[in-house]
Amino acid sequence: MTELTGLYESHDWWLDVGVTESWAYQHKLFTGAEIDQIHDIAAEYKLQEAAIGAGDSMSKDKSVRDSNISFLSSSDAANQWIFQRITRSIIDINQQFWNFDLQRIETLQYSEYGVGQFYKQHIDMMYQSPTRAVRKLSFTVQLTDPEEYEGGEVLIKHGTDSPIHKDLGTISFFPSYILHEVTPITKGTRHALVGWVTGPAFK
Repeated sequence: MTELTGLYESHDWWLDVGVTESWAYQHKLFTGAEIDQIHDIAAEYKLQEAAIGAGDSMSKDKSVRDSNISFLSSSDAANQWIFQRITRSIIDINQQFWNFDLQRIETLQYSEYGVGQFYKQHIDMMYQSPTRAVRKLSFTVQLTDPEEYEGGEVLIKHGTDSPIHKDLGTISFFPSYILHEVTPITKGTRHALVGWVTGPAFK
């Protein structure tokens, strides 16, 4: 359609772009018994202080990120059922909301936040060359009953602060380029399973 704009005609072609959601979720991805099993698996890995950055530029800065983490690899047969369950949810949610070109899940991160610990505003999608996979979709699985701690809100910074669901066993997703933070824990301890799904560079 030709639109008159002042003395000039506009012949621009408008793209038909769908609504981009800032985050999505699936309740009860894991049962209470399965969450206990995940905690038992994670207990076999040594917790370490979380770092920021990637590769050679990784460093620890507790003014930005203060938490303890360990990693669950898909190469360990005991962990593969966790990856399989999350994969089914990724495929379903991605088809409903983003339709990103996704290929792999990175090693899962088991996170622990105690009193006073936090992670300030950040994005998960780090710079990568066009020939390498990039983080496209981030997710977090709630592993602690919200009645057992206070604070520790995961806030999606998309116009307004939007806290994700804290129901036990819920998995929440958001694009890795969206700013988010974990607010300080004021009581108790919060555990979560965090991961990133990668794919070819955005075009």
